[in-house]
Formats: sequence, C-alpha cells, structure tokens
Amino acid sequence: MAYTIADAVTRARNLTQDKEPPYRYDDDLYVTYANDALYEVRRLRPDLFITEDGLVADITVDDLQNPFPIDLQYFVPVASYMAGAIGMEDDKYLPEGKPSRLLAVFHNALVGKL
Repeated sequence: MAYTIADAVTRARNLTQDKEPPYRYDDDLYVTYANDALYEVRRLRPDLFITEDGLVADITVDDLQNPFPIDLQYFVPVASYMAGAIGMEDDKYLPEGKPSRLLAVFHNALVGKL
C-alpha cells in the first residue's frame, strides 16, 4: 500500500488524540514536524537519502497527497516523531511521558536503543 504525507499526518493525529475537527493542531504544524523528522532521518541515516543531490525536499501543506518520501518502514517512526514533537509543545492532551516515548520510537527505529 502506498502511503501519503497526509496518511502520516492522520497517524500522528491519532497518536495525539487529535482525531476530530475542529483539530487542536493545524496541518501546518504537523507538516513542520514532518520536515523536522525528515531532517533528523537525514542526519542519523544519510544512507536513506542516496539521490542525485542527497537533499531533503521541504514538505508543504500543498504536498499532503504526495507519496511518503522515504522507505515505508520509517512511516510509523516519522509519524511518532511528529506526534511526540507536538506533545512536547503541549502535553496536557497526552498521557504523561507519552511524547518522550514517541520520540524514542523514532530514534530507536533509526539507530537502535538509547
């Protein structure tokens, strides 16, 4: 199954319990953290970006229907990063410690356990 960036936003919304409109966090914030996650992936695993230029393309809300930009085994970790980063901003909607655990899911998927 091909996933889109919008699917990653939806997964992150589920993790942040932000499932029903009106949403607490807009798509722009999720996309911002998707970009942050991809830059972290690039920093930790540059081998995943072996392309002509080796660069990470910035995602905008206009790109939500585009395919998820890296190997799908990193779909859940990137969505976890997005949700964890949002939770770090305002964790009153998430159980205590969940943002840190979500960020650990991301890190562990890329480089192993801390």
